[in-house]
Amino acid sequence: NRDTNRDDFLRFTLTARRVMRFELSGLSADADLYLESSTGTLIRASRQGGTDDDTITEALDAGTYYVRVRAFVPGSIDYELRVSRSPDGRTRQTAYDLGDLTSLTSARTFTDTVNVSTNDDDYRRFTLTARRTMRFELSGLSADADLYLESSTGTELARSEESGTADDTIVRTLDAGTYYVRVDAYGYGTIDYQLSVSREAGSSQPGSVSESFAAPSQRLWRDRDMSVGRSLRTNDEGRLREASGILAA
Repeated sequence: NRDTNRDDFLRFTLTARRVMRFELSGLSADADLYLESSTGTLIRASRQGGTDDDTITEALDAGTYYVRVRAFVPGSIDYELRVSRSPDGRTRQTAYDLGDLTSLTSARTFTDTVNVSTNDDDYRRFTLTARRTMRFELSGLSADADLYLESSTGTELARSEESGTADDTIVRTLDAGTYYVRVDAYGYGTIDYQLSVSREAGSSQPGSVSESFAAPSQRLWRDRDMSVGRSLRTNDEGRLREASGILAA
């Protein structure tokens, strides 16, 4: 609640390097998601507008970290925070799984980084059970990166290679099947990006949404009193409510 407590903090510990995924969903009003170091240094933020989901995927070394949920508007805000280990996304075999996007009704946006020295490519896999026209947008670039669409066997179906930090866009009509969208670093160093995946307007009527973002070692934190309106708040010991645990052996 922005009027009484703007932030909720969750602390966790890693004993080995892992790629972690954080999803803020089920929002009743606008709130944002932040990932911070043990000293409070901001590592990554996701600030989607309104009640759109916020997601952060980040490779983290062993250590202690904080996930912060911040209210953006006044009043009580209900939310769900999902924390999970994620595949590293560097190959088709370890691609981030976006699940079945056949009935996608609104754009999904992913905030991430790619680095030509350590993980030249980021792969995301998705499936369609019917013919759909899909739109992929790569934006928010801090340096040059490019966008590719591939079949299940790795055959290139489309590409966008705009120079510098210009947005890359692919719109393609796809038959039922499995596909990969790939972000490729062209510049050097760590490159920030946002990838938006959506169904192009007019491409078949959507049915019920069927999306899966499941990952191993999944842990879900839900506001326990959400049913009675409890949401963002702190305790009496320094504005910190924590759920701590070791997520990697």
